[in-house]
Formats: sequence, C-alpha cells, structure tokens
Amino acid sequence: LRMMKGHVDRRKKYGFIAAKTLSNLTNSLLTHYSSRDGLKIMRIDRFHDRISTFWDKVKDQYNYITERTEDGLNWRYCDKRGGDYLVKEVEEEGEILGYIVLRINTHRPDYHVGYIVDLLSLQDRPEAADALLTDAVAYFDTNRVNEVVTNTVRGHPYERLLKRHGFLDSRAE
Repeated sequence: LRMMKGHVDRRKKYGFIAAKTLSNLTNSLLTHYSSRDGLKIMRIDRFHDRISTFWDKVKDQYNYITERTEDGLNWRYCDKRGGDYLVKEVEEEGEILGYIVLRINTHRPDYHVGYIVDLLSLQDRPEAADALLTDAVAYFDTNRVNEVVTNTVRGHPYERLLKRHGFLDSRAE
C-alpha cells in the first residue's frame, strides 16, 4: 500500500485488510489438492506438437475459448520480440496436463509487478492447476515481486483456486 501512487485513504487501507482476512478465512474452508505425486513441472522454451493433443482434450471443456495452437503459443509467448515470458508445463507420465505463462515487470526497480498471463489445465485435473499456481507463487516470491496480477472469468474454477493461493478479487467493493 505504501508503494501505491497517490494517497491511500483509511477506507482503502482497512478495506484491503478486511479483504485479506476474508480471503484467509475462505481459503481455510476450500478444498486442498494434495495429489501432486507424479506431476512434473518444467520450464519450456517452446511449445511442441504435444500441445495439440492437450488442446484437443481441453477445448471442449469450455463454451468459448481462444484457440491455443503450437504456432500461436510460440508466437505469443516464446518469441523474444514479444517480450520475456516464463513458460512452464505440468505433465504426468509424458502427458501435458496444463501450462502457465508468467512475466515480471521491473520497470520500477523498487516495485516489481508479476503477471500470470495465461493458465490452462484439464478441468478434471485441478491438482495440475494447483501445482502450477504453487510454483508460480514461489517464483514470484523468489523474485521479490510486490504484486501479482491475473484475470479470470467470474465463477471459473480458477477463481477459487486463486483465492486459495492468496489472491484477492479486486472487483469486490
């Protein structure tokens, strides 16, 4: 709060404290996924043809989703001209269960902002998304990130998972 631009009035300060307290209470009641045995998270420099098999499994789990192809993902996240992203995949026995794309904005040396740019996993494997988020939070903590920003659709299963990892819903008043 001290690093935010402008004056932070008491309502905002106490609102943040109340939202964080509510988040912690909610997190204690949410499901915790402990079945991470056999999951392997690895950094990748490029998406390979195995992502097509993953896409074929995940695309029908959504009413509307932007197509994720090998060429499109590599163009967006792996071409250095597009920026510096960290891409990780989670797999089990050689099968891709999901991926996450992260970025850190270090424009202000004293206040780094992290972004979860993209997160996608099989809906019937919530432990995969949980493992990716756990890894992402550790990455941001290691890099001394002050704030992490991401977007999700209201009511999406990731919303509850993000809350479990300490994220606050900034849409809440």
